[in-house]
Amino acid sequence: MTRRHFLQQSSSCGVYLAGLGSFGLGHLFAKEVKRRVVATEKWGRLEEVTPGVWAMVSTAFDNKDFTTVCNSGIIAGKTGVLVVEGTMSPKGAQWIAAQAEKLTGKKPTDLVVSHFHGDHVNGHPGYGNIRTWVTKSTQTAAEKNFAKAKTVIQPFNEVQSLSATEPTKIDLGGRTVTVVPRKGHTASDVTIEISDPQVVWTGDLYFNRVFPNYGDATPNLLNDFGKVLDDLDDKALIVPGHGTVADQADVKVYREFLAEIEAACRKSHEAGTEAKAAAKEYQLPKSLDEWLVWSPSNIERAFTAWYRVLKK
Repeated sequence: MTRRHFLQQSSSCGVYLAGLGSFGLGHLFAKEVKRRVVATEKWGRLEEVTPGVWAMVSTAFDNKDFTTVCNSGIIAGKTGVLVVEGTMSPKGAQWIAAQAEKLTGKKPTDLVVSHFHGDHVNGHPGYGNIRTWVTKSTQTAAEKNFAKAKTVIQPFNEVQSLSATEPTKIDLGGRTVTVVPRKGHTASDVTIEISDPQVVWTGDLYFNRVFPNYGDATPNLLNDFGKVLDDLDDKALIVPGHGTVADQADVKVYREFLAEIEAACRKSHEAGTEAKAAAKEYQLPKSLDEWLVWSPSNIERAFTAWYRVLKK
């Protein structure tokens, strides 16, 4: 997938990440891997989290290959195999499906999509005829974008609507996946969770060591989700929308970041400084600046989002 094609096919989150790509994020994804890697490609690696569960960490920006872009995963039970996220391109989904069949002996039966942004949904046709779990809001927004894409993307297959208010449990046979409705990154996010051990796919409610995309965000709700992460088990593993698999030490830094952004936005808003001007003047503290890569426009999105909340 070329950079130009990536920009044409993606929605706001993908465009945001394309901007990050020009800043060189290789050091983020080259972080020491603590889990067994079972497959590696130019665009990502598949890490075994626990027997029957794998996290796919996208390394798209190491080599500017946008086949996957977002992180994803494979969760296997005795009767079903669930994949997390549609990825950026059908090629990415096809690769994940092939790995799932190689590792489990079964083709994926179920797909859960965390939210509507293109880098998480555009590749879903690569899975073929698969049962797709998605909220109505996400389905509507994603399929609206599919119809407008340069190369029209087909609607989701065999849609199973997720509740917007209550967790949905998906039985894979001996393993249950819980899909929890959330808000913060968009108006309709979900997390994909298993227990024993506790593993949570957050979608873009959490970026590990990468400045989050505030374009469609409600930042106070994003901060609330940070508290959810903080309440997870000490040994829980978190698969972010982008960045390496995280633990509670990483979550602590993320929450410090969220608090820092909120404080800066509140201060400038109270001083009567316009969001664009405040963002231009703002600099992250030294304790955080090596952990994140950003451009001025990313910071402006954060200030603009917070100002939308603060003016109410």
